[in-house]
Amino acid sequence: MAQIAARECNICEENEGKYVCYECSHFFCECCKLLHGKFPANRHHTVTASVSIDLQTFSFKHKCQKHNHEFLHFCSTCSCLTCNECVTSEHNSHVFRSVGDVAADARETIKENIINIKDKILRLTQLVEEIKFTTMSKIQKNYEQFTYDATQLSHALKNIVQVVTDVNINHASDFLALETAHWNQNLATVETLLQEHTSICTKLENVLTESHNVTFFINCCELLKEFEASEDFPVFDETNILHGLNVKEFIGKVVEMMKSKYDISYLSEESTQYEVEITKLNDQIRNDKERYQKETEDLHVTLTIQQSDIAELKAKNINEGRLYEMEIGELKDQIKNDEVYILNTDSERLE
Repeated sequence: MAQIAARECNICEENEGKYVCYECSHFFCECCKLLHGKFPANRHHTVTASVSIDLQTFSFKHKCQKHNHEFLHFCSTCSCLTCNECVTSEHNSHVFRSVGDVAADARETIKENIINIKDKILRLTQLVEEIKFTTMSKIQKNYEQFTYDATQLSHALKNIVQVVTDVNINHASDFLALETAHWNQNLATVETLLQEHTSICTKLENVLTESHNVTFFINCCELLKEFEASEDFPVFDETNILHGLNVKEFIGKVVEMMKSKYDISYLSEESTQYEVEITKLNDQIRNDKERYQKETEDLHVTLTIQQSDIAELKAKNINEGRLYEMEIGELKDQIKNDEVYILNTDSERLE
């Protein structure tokens, strides 16, 4: 579990802050912790060792922003945490529950979501393995079988056959390039989802270790939103198949080219029909090649857009983290000023 680095005591500003108070939003050394506990108003505060706090989920946002009082209740009517003043004002006559009960229900929800996410992680991992070692292998085997058949036949028919062989191998190579690009994109999508779900699962497991109910509830709400916003399990179309070599058409095209080359005198109507079919095949191969090239370009554009979106999301997360740090700094400064004011007031009263 990631832990908070050593902090300076917010009271004496000299010793290491080994303890933290959730309600005061302060770190204390051993001596200042004892001093903090002597104030009657602080006796109900939650003080814990700072090394046991998860930095990723820790928050000092435990007070009502409107009244600046501690959260003590949960309004079931409005589904939010409230302070005592909220109960008698905006939430008057509403239905309330204890924070402990709400946190317990939320913990159960987190546990159920962890189970669901782990199931998805397992299925995503299996899908990654299937794409890597089955689908990609299947595409490669299709390509190798096709080119093997074409090459063996070309060895028998020699020079003229080689022309036909090159046409067919180019067709197979275009298929391989398109399908490989397509499934590489699918693989990148699945691996990205796997990383996102693994990250969410780790955060959810970490938030369960938070013993302070208010902190836990605030953080778990944010994590549940992140989980709900995550993409669902991907569904892919069936893998395209490169059909086996049509031996009859291959030989027919080779025979016709041999007749044409050597000016064989007994050309018949059948040979003329072969010429028409060969022309159609050439046109089809050319059209298929153009279509494959366009689809490959479209796949590259889509992949580039997805990579750009991922980079923007990462930058957004970094900026949000910086904003949270600024807010925490402002709150700490405000609390420090309030404590100074309280200490000065107490000193004046003692005098």
